[in-house]
Amino acid sequence: LNNIPRDELMQVDMYMPVEQSFVGKESDLHFQSYFYIDQMIMTRITGGFKTNTEFAYDELLKYCRENDYNIVSPMYHVIRGDDEIQWVELKAKIYSDEDFYEDLEEEMEFW
Repeated sequence: LNNIPRDELMQVDMYMPVEQSFVGKESDLHFQSYFYIDQMIMTRITGGFKTNTEFAYDELLKYCRENDYNIVSPMYHVIRGDDEIQWVELKAKIYSDEDFYEDLEEEMEFW
């Protein structure tokens, strides 16, 4: 999810594994061979997805405020489950100001 849907319109990128080795030019699909993000927070949503997703967003945002983290990615909704139970993992990449300065110092030492 790339925006906060205040006007009920969402901008969403969907990622899914595929087995095809070829997709025609007229397709709207775009491929990435590998996708990985570290330093993420996550909560799980089971049942009542429409209502519980709002609570999950609030939970993640509250956690970030209380721990001085900034969300620096879109929200990722990972759909999981099997025949018995389905759930959604709501994830976001976080970064603290402290992390930023540590990374900056390491980079300066490198150069």
